[in-house]
Amino acid sequence: MASISMLHVRIDDELKTGASEMLGRTGLSMSDAVRMLLRRVVDDQRCPRR
Repeated sequence: MASISMLHVRIDDELKTGASEMLGRTGLSMSDAVRMLLRRVVDDQRCPRR
């Protein structure tokens, strides 16, 4: 089993609230969303753009 690391980030309160609300509607947690982002960065070897 892989070891687990904790990641702390600082973000704007409004951004966090909006993201938490949207993610909650889809059944995802903030941790789920961050894991998805980081997995994509590793898999694609680039930062996703809009």
